[in-house]
Amino acid sequence: MFGWEYDIGVPEYGGYTNARAGGRTAAGLGGPMPGAPPVPATWSLYFATNDIEADVARAAELGVKVHVPAMSVAPL
Repeated sequence: MFGWEYDIGVPEYGGYTNARAGGRTAAGLGGPMPGAPPVPATWSLYFATNDIEADVARAAELGVKVHVPAMSVAPL
């Protein structure tokens, strides 16, 4: 779809899959994690950063409400 290429994730990450367009990550796709409570289908936005603490602090200064604490999900 969209001419994307896919990197299918390993079972440890629930099969989470990265989609690439032009060699760059364009999207991530995943289903429910085994054993996790059911949740509705959602779209989420992720950012890559070299200093997450500073970026979250700056976003909060600008009025962003942080709903989920920053975390590392996997190496890129």
